[in-house]
Amino acid sequence: NAIVEEMVFVMNKLAQGDLRGRMETELQGSLASMKGSTNVSLDNLSSIVLYIRQAVETVNTAATESSRASEDLSMRSQQAAATLEEINSTMKNVHAMQQENTQELSLVNQLTQAAMGESQTASDSLKATTEAIENIRSTSDQISAIIGMIDGIAF
Repeated sequence: NAIVEEMVFVMNKLAQGDLRGRMETELQGSLASMKGSTNVSLDNLSSIVLYIRQAVETVNTAATESSRASEDLSMRSQQAAATLEEINSTMKNVHAMQQENTQELSLVNQLTQAAMGESQTASDSLKATTEAIENIRSTSDQISAIIGMIDGIAF
């Protein structure tokens, strides 16, 4: 009778989620085997619960770190997008200024060509000016190519 009461006590503790209950009474035969099996089962169940708790803590830690990393990546992505937008706007302004410069340089070149017909002396001076303008146009074309490449990368 005391054995049955001890078994009921251990099983009631188990039913309440308390895995600390063990059978302590010295028993013989199949009752001793039942006692051993019950106590080993409770030990194994305690180990499983401990392992599950550790796994849950590990998963929670990993989820928290993953969430933080995602938030950080999102923030950096937004900053990068804003920076690219600023760069794109700046490149558009530079490109517009380059086009204006090219048009102005073209007009200056036309005026220079007309003045060359009036005087041979002025022609020598204007020839030097034209070469300088051509160098500027070449540099402008190189800048335009670089801006085009940057626009391509930005988009």
